[in-house]
Formats: sequence, C-alpha cells, structure tokens
Amino acid sequence: MWQRYDSPMLAWLKELLRDKSLDPPPPRPAGWNKTLDDLDAEKRSLTGHEIHWAREYEREQLKAWARYPLDGEVYEALNEVEVTCMIYYSAPYGGGGKAKLPAGTRVKVKVNPRIDSEPISVSADTLEKERFKELLMPKKEYLASNYQDYDLFIKVARLNKDFKLVS
Repeated sequence: MWQRYDSPMLAWLKELLRDKSLDPPPPRPAGWNKTLDDLDAEKRSLTGHEIHWAREYEREQLKAWARYPLDGEVYEALNEVEVTCMIYYSAPYGGGGKAKLPAGTRVKVKVNPRIDSEPISVSADTLEKERFKELLMPKKEYLASNYQDYDLFIKVARLNKDFKLVS
C-alpha cells in the first residue's frame, strides 16, 4: 500500500522549485526613493522586487500632482519631447531607442486599466504613424525585411508636463 511521506528533503525540494515570482513582493524598504531611471543608471542586474518598489514609489510621487491618462485620449506635444521608441520585428527580439517628437505632434495613448489604472508610463501612437516612423527611427530599421511595427512609450510625468490633452 502506498503511503505519502513528506520528508524534510522533499519539502526543501518543493520550496526550491516553487515559482516564487507568484509571491507578493515584500514591503518596500524604509527610505526607498529610487525610480526606474535611478535603477537603470546603476547598470546592474535588478530584482523583480526592486522594480516593483521603484514603480510603487514613482506612482506615489505622481499621485500628488499628475492626471492619469485614459485609453484613447489624444495629447499634443507643447515643445520638442524625447520619448522611447520600441521597434518590433517578426523575430524573438526587438529594438529601440530614444526619439524626439516635434512640437505640435499629436499622440493617442493606450492604457489598459485592467492591468494598470494608474500607469507610470503609457504606450502611444502618433496620429500620423506612417509618416513619423521615417522621422523617429533609422531607415534601416523600418526597411528591414522582418520589421513589423513600432510604439512610443511616454512617462506619465512627461505627458503631464510636456503635452496638453486635446481630446
């Protein structure tokens, strides 16, 4: 007859193999004041907890003064604005870098409130997406045979400071 036996070794092995990414992160350390940019500047491997704490900290800073965008809203750049441009290929990798949007450029933001109703950054498309791809990225990128699309990523702080809500 089979009898289940949970030895200390088996318990240790189960704990070792358990998916810890599903665990809630521990509370943010007292005095934590690092943003994602601060962590990125450290040029080191980051833990998921550090990334969570940085996002939590940035969100707290935004709540005092920023308006969170809603899906589909259109904003207009008040001056030249630096944004992140992510390039997608039909491949298991992507590319990207920094790009400058000229003053007057209109963007439509994408927000998924089920994932994050108070985002610290948003994905966006210019209203003239085809024309702007030539302005925002090197020709070799969008002429590549496996090029698919691109997205802009704009921090909510920048959206509130350097853009105006149009509709």
